[in-house]
Amino acid sequence: MTDRSVGGGGDSTSSLLPSPTASHFDLTPSLSSTDAFDRIVIPAFGKPPALKLYIDDDPMVACTLNLHPDAFFSLADLAGLLPIVNAKARKYNPVSKQCYWYAWAVYEPINRKYPDHEEIMGKAYTLRGTHFKLPVPCKVSKDELESIEVQWFARTLEISKVETISQVNSSILD
Repeated sequence: MTDRSVGGGGDSTSSLLPSPTASHFDLTPSLSSTDAFDRIVIPAFGKPPALKLYIDDDPMVACTLNLHPDAFFSLADLAGLLPIVNAKARKYNPVSKQCYWYAWAVYEPINRKYPDHEEIMGKAYTLRGTHFKLPVPCKVSKDELESIEVQWFARTLEISKVETISQVNSSILD
């Protein structure tokens, strides 16, 4: 479950301020001056019953990727991907680098790395890329996506060479 919103340090001035007439949003503050606050929610460490409860309770689920049981996707894989995606757009921009873009930038590399998967469309699938039924640009450019993937694969390889605490502890006991 991904989320990108305004905040996270630096200039926390909102780039979406309600107008006095409440009929539109004022985008006049600099769209590039507001830090993005990105997060991924993994309920109960990814245990299937907890995930199912979370998904069933959240009406904004657009889609879910069910990876093949033989696919190994670890928290280390995710930890390698997230800072790379964030680095592509450190600033929140409601017209280009918002939650829709962030979700797509996290989703698509995983989708491509694990082609043997099942995509389950959620209740909000048809709402992707819209805000109050208006289209919102959310596609990650081909160049951005390729850059994210190359950096992610390199980072995953780097992370795989790091010994975990349990590996260090077991080698000490041997």
